[in-house]
Amino acid sequence: MALRVIDQRYWTDPYVESLSATEKLVYIHLFSSAHTNLVGVFQASRRMLAFQTASSEQDVEAALARFVRDGKAIAEGGEVWLASYIRHQCTSSPKMVAAMRGQLAKVESDT
Repeated sequence: MALRVIDQRYWTDPYVESLSATEKLVYIHLFSSAHTNLVGVFQASRRMLAFQTASSEQDVEAALARFVRDGKAIAEGGEVWLASYIRHQCTSSPKMVAAMRGQLAKVESDT
């Protein structure tokens, strides 16, 4: 299992401060989930996301709609792409960069 680190500044980010409790939980889950790959593409059902965050599917859909509206995510089919995910990665390891490029090449979305 990969180790994900959440920057402490997450909780003082003005955007995060503007979110409801459910939105904060869904947003941080998207960044830290085992279903999110190295380039920030979350690949799991909305039902799974709701279950893992103890939220209703309607609340998850509403949160995702807000993230899309605010330019923080792109939701297409069963995938959610986090707009700033790569920028927040704390690595310049050649192996990690190569792995990220490999995963990015597999993304089928034109968006």
